[in-house]
Order: sequence, then structure tokens, then C-alpha cells
Amino acid sequence: MVAVTVDRQFEADDMSASPVADPPVAGPPDAGPPDAGPPAAGPPAAPADFDAVFSTLLPRLYRRAVVLAGDSAQDAVHDTYLKLRRYPRQFTTHPVPYAYAFRALVSVVHNNRRRRAWHILTDQVPDTPDPVGPVVLREAEWQVRWLLSQLTVKQAAAVLLVDLDAHTIDEAAAVLGVHRGTVARARSRALSHLRTLLKDADR
Repeated sequence: MVAVTVDRQFEADDMSASPVADPPVAGPPDAGPPDAGPPAAGPPAAPADFDAVFSTLLPRLYRRAVVLAGDSAQDAVHDTYLKLRRYPRQFTTHPVPYAYAFRALVSVVHNNRRRRAWHILTDQVPDTPDPVGPVVLREAEWQVRWLLSQLTVKQAAAVLLVDLDAHTIDEAAAVLGVHRGTVARARSRALSHLRTLLKDADR
């Protein structure tokens, strides 16, 4: 498998050192301290453990983003990071942080697809694939990605969790935060559509 490095800009900004303040100017005997005004409020910082938890989940989350978003996987993961960082406590205190992050990833990919008004054409799979070696694995990965790209994001997520990650329907529903019937219907429609695609490819 080809290793892919995710370009992350997750490092915290260096805090510049504050200049040394000049000593206060002496005033009249009855004068109070000079009014320095209210302190400037900075942007709220994420908890210190946010990046640590996200970094632990990043490899697995990126692999799933590749399947769901293809060439846009890096952007999808980055957008997911920004989405989670808005409410860091909900992510870091969640009983299953990966489930929370995966749900956010599915939402990001779904929204990105809806915003796209054009499609990217891909190369055709070679007619005579290499019987052994990494080329076969690469072609198989390409086929899986292409097939899942023909589904809606929710259908692809259901197939990914149940058929590729070996989760039960109930577990997949818990990860996605929906009723088990929603996952079951999405998976059923997805499998039916995939069967049609494979039959058409064999003709």
C-alpha cells in the first residue's frame, strides 16, 4: 500500500513573549494606580489533550476518508479536524472518540459532495490486471473506491462499517448516531445498487 502523509496544520501557534512593562509613573499622593483598561481577550484554546486524541485516531480516520472521499481525503480530514475543534470537549469526553470523529467525517464528505457541481473523470481499470503483486491490490482499492463513490455518503458509510469493518447493524447505528433501521435500509439499497453495477460491468 502506498503510504500517504496527511498535511496537517495542527500545531499550536507560538506565543510571543510579552514586552517588559515600564515602571509606573509616580502620581500625586492621593492618585490611584493608572487605569490599564480591560485585558485583551484572545480566542478560546482547545484542550491540551484534543490534538493528542485526534492524532491517535488520524491514521484510521484518514484510511476511511480515502474510501469515502477519494482524492479529496486530505481536505475531508482537515475539515473534520476544524469541525471537531469548534467543540473540543464534546470530542475528547465522548465515550468512543472515533465514533464521534467518523460521524463528523461522514457529515463533511456529504456536505462537500452536495456543494460539488462537477465530477472528476477517472481512468479505466486495465483489462488485463497483473495476477500478482501490489498492482492487483491497487486495482482492487480503486474498484472499491469507485463502487462506493456511486453510492450516497450515508449508503457508503453503512457498507463501510458493516461489510468492511465487520460491525453489526446496531454498532454501525451507534457510530453514525442514527436508528438501526436507517442503517439497515441504507445498506440494503447500497448492496442492491452495487449488484446492479457489477452485473452491468460483466456484460
